[in-house]
Amino acid sequence: MYNGTPFLVEQLDSLLCQSYGNFNLFAIDDASTDGTVELFKNIVSKAGRGAYLEVNEVNRGIIDSLNSIICKTQAPYIMLCDQDDIWEREKVKRALSEIEKLEARLGTQTPILVYTDLKVVNSEGSLIAESYMRYMSMANKPPERLGRIVMQNRATGCACIFNRSLKDLAFPVPAEAIMHDWWLFLVASVFGTAHFCPDNSTRYRQHEKNSVGAVQPGRRLKRFMGSGFDIAGARRTYRSIRRQAEAFLQRYSDALPDPERTLLEEFVSLSECSFLKRRYFLIKNGFLKDGLLRNLLLMATAD
Repeated sequence: MYNGTPFLVEQLDSLLCQSYGNFNLFAIDDASTDGTVELFKNIVSKAGRGAYLEVNEVNRGIIDSLNSIICKTQAPYIMLCDQDDIWEREKVKRALSEIEKLEARLGTQTPILVYTDLKVVNSEGSLIAESYMRYMSMANKPPERLGRIVMQNRATGCACIFNRSLKDLAFPVPAEAIMHDWWLFLVASVFGTAHFCPDNSTRYRQHEKNSVGAVQPGRRLKRFMGSGFDIAGARRTYRSIRRQAEAFLQRYSDALPDPERTLLEEFVSLSECSFLKRRYFLIKNGFLKDGLLRNLLLMATAD
């Protein structure tokens, strides 16, 4: 949590009113200055609910804070909860049912990530789009090629549930990760399974303070075609993808099959190649994103 008072009451109410209530609540506050900690304590206390709360003395950021709180639990399954979203009443029950079925088939030793669609709502909670995936022009099913997994995340953190095997393998999330959910998606896809469930019982709130939000690709193209597009920013995004891939390679190199390891080694060293060779490699090996517009931007900014 960080300065979450505008939305925290609605979010916690939706969490505490789940049809399946047999879960433990862990929360971390990242040095809020607006009374978020006191509000959280009051809501939980009035609900008669126990919770583990950790409070950072200084702002540590999303990934460092998540690493800290995740290590405090040995639960068989973990769901991530944003302070500004709304969980519909059956969300936990449906997610738990889906991952239990997968574990029964694949075994508890398999790292499993289940992710769902979301509803997109505005700051007042009014519906913008029934499907986040359609709104973002994204495919929902996990890609089969490693390049697609490296280049684009499809699993939004607040729409995920994962098992202890994935937690033990993926955490701590490295500082080089773009975001924790993308890292989980990478690890699960390569070493276990990332499974899409069409449920959309999370209302994903969009407002001016989102850490990561829903930006449609068409808007990015308009910015690209206009004078206001930040070419340097787009290049920084591509470099961040490459740094994340390098961190993944460094951590899991010994566990990767030879073809995947070689492919990642070539990708992280692309900066040494010529303009044309870089783009030839990306296209040939499927290091692409969903949709023509995203790939036009990729080809224009990959350095």
